[in-house]
Amino acid sequence: MCKKMYYSQLVEELLPHLLLPLSTEIADSFDQSLSPTPQVHFDQSISLILPLAYYNYEHCLVIYEDSMALIAHRSSTISGMILSHYHHFDQSIYKETINLLLREHSATRHYKTPIANSEYSLFPLTNAQSPKTIWLNPASILDISTRPHETIVHLFNKLSFRSPIESRSIRNNMYNSFMTHGIMKRDFTSTIVQEDMSLYEYLNLSYSKDIARVIENISYADIPSKRGKLMEKYIEIYHKRTERDLAGPPHSPIYSYECRTKFRGTRK
Repeated sequence: MCKKMYYSQLVEELLPHLLLPLSTEIADSFDQSLSPTPQVHFDQSISLILPLAYYNYEHCLVIYEDSMALIAHRSSTISGMILSHYHHFDQSIYKETINLLLREHSATRHYKTPIANSEYSLFPLTNAQSPKTIWLNPASILDISTRPHETIVHLFNKLSFRSPIESRSIRNNMYNSFMTHGIMKRDFTSTIVQEDMSLYEYLNLSYSKDIARVIENISYADIPSKRGKLMEKYIEIYHKRTERDLAGPPHSPIYSYECRTKFRGTRK
């Protein structure tokens, strides 16, 4: 079997979501990338995390800006690794913290919590805990096109993929993801900027019509909450959970004793 035919079948079998023009460059890239590794390259921005059905969703193709790798972890594990590597965040506490801050800006409850660091963000297209969930960097989106019963996302690196959700939902999640990126950059960098600086400029985003459509007329001042609030809330939630865990479950001897002690003498 010639190399071109082999990679044509490999792409068709492993990457049902991606719409890839098969070329020598793509083939060479896959040749170097499709040996599973547990190592995520944290020094590179991630554009897309794509779980692979071929590996029962236990492996993901991670698309960086200029390369790709087959990572031997689920997508939810990789997202947790990103949070842990950059800021030593616990994923569950981080999620609760970010949702609190985003609700300061909008009362809407967020079911697809983005992850972010000061350099970029990613959001889940569907349930974040599902092994099938794709994670997407909103800053990598060049265009979102719609066809009958199909939404196609085109990335700056010339890759395209079929989205499991509609364009409107993608744009809503892009907005929350950019806001989360703004929170992280504001709290973990020392750069002081004018309040009226556009979010586009502050996040140093490449131009695309869909990105502009999502954050048009949004400025630095529109980033939810205030500088320093992220860690303040995170630590507060951490301590509450620690105290709860130390107290034990509601029917444990420790919990019952503390409750009796706390509320003794309150009856009339």
